Amino acid sequence: MKAPDRRRFARTACRIRVEYSQPGAPLVARATATDISEGGLRALSMHQPPMHTGELLPMTLFLEDGPIKVFARLIGTDPAGFTVEFENLALPARTRLDQMVRRAIAYRR
Repeated sequence: MKAPDRRRFARTACRIRVEYSQPGAPLVARATATDISEGGLRALSMHQPPMHTGELLPMTLFLEDGPIKVFARLIGTDPAGFTVEFENLALPARTRLDQMVRRAIAYRR
């Protein structure tokens, strides 16, 4: 029997370019989000810098209608990438993410 999904937000597969950095680090790292929701994302990264669970990362998500800047809390890493939860999204950013996720979910049905 499959375990119930405990996620608060519906998620959808995607392919979104992501740039992020660690606080105080001058370098920007790049990744590709492979699934996204209003609450966070999963990204693949070939060259991710050492990161620690709980870190707050400034990120830029390159959506079809333009970039969006967010802060995200790192909730997990593995050799292929990482998972984050968005923190304190401003209403315009939340609205854009919500609309994008809902359109993608409706398209896949």
